[in-house]
Amino acid sequence: MFITFWLASRWGIIPILFGSVLIELYIPDFIWNYGLFHALLEGGGAVIAFVLSYLIFTMIRRERLTGNYYWLVVSFLSMGVLDLAHSQVPPGQTFVWLHSSATFLGGLFSALIWLPASIAKHLFAKVTLLICIICSLLAFSFFSISYPELTFSMLDQQKNFTIYAEILNKFGGFGFAISWLYFILNFHSQKKQSSLYFSNNSLLFSLAGLLFEFSILWDANWWLWHMMRSGAYVLLFVYFAQKYVTDLIDLEHAHQKIARNEKDYKLLLNSTGESIYGVDLNGNCTFANNTCLKTLGYQSVEELLGQNMHNLIHHHYEDGTTYPSEQCHISQSFAQREGTLINNEFFWRKDGTSFPVEYHSYPIIDNEQTIGGVVSFVDITERKLIEKKLYESEETYRLAINATNDGIWDWNIENNTVHYSPGWLRILGIKDTSNSYQTWEQRILLEDKERVFEKLQAHLRGDTEIWQDEHRLRKSDGSYLWVLGRGQVVNRDSDGSAKRMIGTMTDIDEKKCHEDMIKKQANYDSLTSLPNRKLFLELLNNEIKQVKRNKDQIWVLFMDLDGFKAVNDTFGHKNGDQLLKMVADRIKNMLRETDVAARIGGDEFVAYLHHIDMPKNVDRLAANLIETIGKKYKLGNNEVYISVSIGIANYPNDAESSDDLLKFADQSMYEAKKNGKNRYTYFTPDLQYASKIRLQIATDIRNALTNNEFELYYQPIVCLITGKIHKAEALIRWNHPHKGLINPGGFIPIAEENNTICDIGLWIFEQVKNQLKSWKNLLSEDFQLSINISPLQLETKEPKYHLWLDSFKESSFLGKHIVLEITEGLLIKNEPSVNKKLLEFRDAGIQVAIDDFGTGYSSLSYLKEFDIDYLKIDQSFVINLSENSREESLSEAIVVMSHKLGLKVIAEGIETDKQFELLKMMGCDYGQGYLFSKPIPAQEFKKRYLIK
Repeated sequence: MFITFWLASRWGIIPILFGSVLIELYIPDFIWNYGLFHALLEGGGAVIAFVLSYLIFTMIRRERLTGNYYWLVVSFLSMGVLDLAHSQVPPGQTFVWLHSSATFLGGLFSALIWLPASIAKHLFAKVTLLICIICSLLAFSFFSISYPELTFSMLDQQKNFTIYAEILNKFGGFGFAISWLYFILNFHSQKKQSSLYFSNNSLLFSLAGLLFEFSILWDANWWLWHMMRSGAYVLLFVYFAQKYVTDLIDLEHAHQKIARNEKDYKLLLNSTGESIYGVDLNGNCTFANNTCLKTLGYQSVEELLGQNMHNLIHHHYEDGTTYPSEQCHISQSFAQREGTLINNEFFWRKDGTSFPVEYHSYPIIDNEQTIGGVVSFVDITERKLIEKKLYESEETYRLAINATNDGIWDWNIENNTVHYSPGWLRILGIKDTSNSYQTWEQRILLEDKERVFEKLQAHLRGDTEIWQDEHRLRKSDGSYLWVLGRGQVVNRDSDGSAKRMIGTMTDIDEKKCHEDMIKKQANYDSLTSLPNRKLFLELLNNEIKQVKRNKDQIWVLFMDLDGFKAVNDTFGHKNGDQLLKMVADRIKNMLRETDVAARIGGDEFVAYLHHIDMPKNVDRLAANLIETIGKKYKLGNNEVYISVSIGIANYPNDAESSDDLLKFADQSMYEAKKNGKNRYTYFTPDLQYASKIRLQIATDIRNALTNNEFELYYQPIVCLITGKIHKAEALIRWNHPHKGLINPGGFIPIAEENNTICDIGLWIFEQVKNQLKSWKNLLSEDFQLSINISPLQLETKEPKYHLWLDSFKESSFLGKHIVLEITEGLLIKNEPSVNKKLLEFRDAGIQVAIDDFGTGYSSLSYLKEFDIDYLKIDQSFVINLSENSREESLSEAIVVMSHKLGLKVIAEGIETDKQFELLKMMGCDYGQGYLFSKPIPAQEFKKRYLIK
């Protein structure tokens, strides 16, 4: 042990190093048989390398070493193959080349130990890599030995060969140095002894490689590095040999422990008074304890082993009829992977007699697979005899045993007296009572009495087998408790009249509370506690049935909050939920007790009103709702304002069903939104017509994609300084077969509502890509096409809608000619998926512009956070642009701010020379508008602006 520790200590390398030098310097060469000792050292080292590879690989599989040690396996295998080949050739270039290659490859793979263990995780990948490396090394060695003239033809044999060998050795030495550093840095996190061995091993290999040049210089033709490498092999072999012996000893101890545990298990199994046997998946016996043998009348376990236990002890029922094995509860228990308790079946002894049993069957599961089962049983003959005597002596006791322990009552119907058990009294909190029938009758809640006695009389007449009812009883403290009453007539006279009835009472108050909670969750909004859509429609249906008889009216109000999404995105969902609760409270406070309000969506509320004859009263309520909801809200330290748009529909004038009323009120609300928000609108037939038109357009959009009805127009973007066209914006137009040319405003909002915008966006990308390819030879280096992109296109997680980006990534030509125009709202959300897409745009060379800047919730913070290239000033600023106007100040501020942030500015909607001059003076970079050109088809754009 002392020698082992000395070899493994950090200073153990010094004797190996200096011993190698002293032997070379002071022992004459003629003493040594160079070829013999060289073959022994290199061949022995190769053999040890192979053994070490196997031992390390085995310890990784046994989880004694982490997976990244796999690279040491590859390192030793590589050196072993090359060193073995090296030992078989005479001195010369091949001789040195193989040795240097071994150092280089060994150091290279040894350095990979820094990689995470997960990379070398899969067995198939590891084995495949090992086979490929070994085959490659064998082929390399064979080629180098067999054809040395070809191997070194690329080298200058007179001058540079030694230099190449030195380079390979140095690189290999550095690789082993990296490995040595890894073990030193991880010294405290691993077992100290293994770190010590591995670190010294790596250091010796490193010195052997790095000192190759000096060994040549000193004419130490083989001892210096051969002894260090051999010492490194021996050093690690000593450690693993000791480790392997230790593991064998531990394994033997484990086997002995298992044997002791098995013996203890058998003693325990045979000591229990319960009969136990085990079966495999076919039902054949695998073991049985002594109690089982004794109960079944067998002498030895060998009589049962391998026997089908169902056919042997469970084959018939008590009456002698065959018990089919497929109906056996034991087999079903194993198939269903669930334990089973049975107490009404019979087992059969060896002598052919049967006895009643209570048995438990449990499946045995290993690695989520059922491999057999265990059955434990007891002979319950004595218990059955006792139960039979109890049943025969007094029927009341049998009923009490089978009933619940909560409460029992015994009603003598002839004299109308009732015996109440202590449990019955305890449930109601009664300490003492007379045996009066009225004690129970008078405690029943009034609204439940009619139903309770109707069922009770039906049972007394013999119409039902049992009486059962859930009702409420008054407790001693005056509160009411839900109970489940069950009973049965046990004695009748000769004419069938009931004489005696026995029953139970169970406390189900908690169960009823859970049912009420479930009902509330199914019918009420969890955030605002208002009815949800389901309950609202049920209540509205009931209300319609009532007012239909009275010829009354119902008004349905559909309310949608304006600006809620911006509040939610800006201040977070928690504050958004708080705002919704405050809105719900304001709506409830504005309505009468007879009116009903509900929350049916994210920021959508509805209400119905009845007994209102005059529309002006509805006007007043709608106006008050708009005013109340529009007042200030306090969200933490923030003050926010929102508004509401309301649509109103009437029963029976507009619709006669709840679904149509809600739908028409929704359409009216949409019209209120369209007309400026923060207002209310009544339903008219025109709105229904408009809704149908929108639905038709939504259908036509899908057909338009299939029928190629869309077309791209291009509007030039002009450099305001030079007047040259550097860019153009691609704008979609719809050539509708019946309605003619439709601008984007007529169908894009509908496409975003019905989710076809992503398909349209994909079509636009394909068209622009093809257009750029066709114009490739006509475009200048800085020419770019702008594409408007909907937020839904970036937010969707459907993979097919992002495939277009791959083609731009693959072609630098396509990427550099594209600018994507996005809205401010996308950046304000700051969603990870959108941020990821913006980074992918940048990587593909695509630039990004913020469209309609200044019209939304503008913020300078996201301009710094995200990689934005252009700001587009909305045409609402440009259209009223004049000297000394507010628009001029705002536009100039945007230009100055953008230039400070390194952004270019594009002004939209330029129609006059005056607007052009003002924008040019304030330093705006680009502009587009009718002053320069309307959007025109691709062919016309090509002729006018691209062909010189």
